[in-house]
Amino acid sequence: AVVSTQSTGNSKEFVGAWWLGFFVPSLAAFVMSFIVLSYPQQMPAAKEVLKEKVEKGITTVHEKNAELSQSLYQVTKRMAPTFKRLLKNRALDFLIIGDVLFYLQAGMISFGPKIYEKLFRLKQTDVGKLLGIFHGCGFVLGVTLGGLLVKRKDWEPKKLMLIFLVLNLMATPFLLGVLLHCPPTYNESPELRECNAHCTCTTELYDPVCDTVTQITYFSPCYAGCTDWEGKEGIEGSRYTNCTCSTGGEGLVPGECKDGCSTRLWISLVVSTIQTVIKFAGFVANNVIYQRVVAESDRTAAQGLRQFARKALGTLPAPLMYGWIIDQHCDVWRSYQDGSLGNCWIYDVSTLVMWLCVVQVALRLLSCCFYFMSYLSFPDKTPIMDSPDQSREDEL
Repeated sequence: AVVSTQSTGNSKEFVGAWWLGFFVPSLAAFVMSFIVLSYPQQMPAAKEVLKEKVEKGITTVHEKNAELSQSLYQVTKRMAPTFKRLLKNRALDFLIIGDVLFYLQAGMISFGPKIYEKLFRLKQTDVGKLLGIFHGCGFVLGVTLGGLLVKRKDWEPKKLMLIFLVLNLMATPFLLGVLLHCPPTYNESPELRECNAHCTCTTELYDPVCDTVTQITYFSPCYAGCTDWEGKEGIEGSRYTNCTCSTGGEGLVPGECKDGCSTRLWISLVVSTIQTVIKFAGFVANNVIYQRVVAESDRTAAQGLRQFARKALGTLPAPLMYGWIIDQHCDVWRSYQDGSLGNCWIYDVSTLVMWLCVVQVALRLLSCCFYFMSYLSFPDKTPIMDSPDQSREDEL
């Protein structure tokens, strides 16, 4: 049976149309796939680009023609020697390892709204909008600035790698923006005591109430020992009364106690947005670097290896790692009547944010170490096939 809870966006039980986040991008990607399939094998301006690359020594006409004329069988047959050649490229190997460590930080993207909701006591309906606006603008600005930086000058591959490394190091201190979180309010532990013994209290539903006199937040009116209610739900001034566990004497109002730390929220959002701008400014350089660290005929395989490593070793395990870290700092779990546990209601915010910052900074610095080793191993010029028969020799 379906039970109507009459929940609104302010309710702790409110979920909303969660499926839109999967459906809309999937539909857009499906439509775009038909547009991509209509592209020719080679764009009209490709001949002029190829001519410039030949003049700069990036590739040869024979190499490009051989790549375009390969059949599916030939492409498949050459995969083993191609990947063998790529794995021998130390600059590429270090670059991919650095990217894997960098993308392990993607776990913060998955839990970002939840973390900001807890750190700054935001409503579920507001936190997504704030992060979307600030980080979305940071992404657009960062990619734009990165594109202008790369386009402004025909950088040598090794110098471009150095720029990418410096940008990552510059963005690292701004990862600490979450340390500016609101000071944690004092929460009374949800324990059965003499003052609430007459109530049947559980932690199945988190319904916080605040004693505005003592600034103590109780887990629910039940744990505060409240028996009466004055006013109407949603009307200002409504409160719980006859709360035997409260010493304030003026009743308890719905919601957590708040001390108005909106200034910290805006500063933290600005700091994290600056980090987003610098980080994504380096993404454009990163994409170009992958094109320059291998021969042109190996670029498709290098991109495939890059994406596989990023997703399989970085993006996929990242939410599991961050989820485990966050769960370790839970103070109160949701407990059902059958004794099973659900989600976490209350976190040890101070310790949690410290560990999140430690993990974030450690992963970023480790990735920069591998980027630096890639820089030291980076070729001065883009590799090219030594001869038309080079790939055939690799197969043997």
